[in-house]
Amino acid sequence: MPPTKKIAAWAAVVLLIYAVLTSPDDTAGKVGPVLDFAFNGVKNVFVFFNALLTRN
Repeated sequence: MPPTKKIAAWAAVVLLIYAVLTSPDDTAGKVGPVLDFAFNGVKNVFVFFNALLTRN
């Protein structure tokens, strides 16, 4: 059985590179909100645990 996870990961990297090289403005417009969502999610998890740890 071939290593499907590695093949899928490399395919995603190649697709991302292709998208950036062919139309960088369009790709940035689509990736920006996804990254904002991810960063806000991580930040909110830290805020939540900080609030739990600093409770009296």
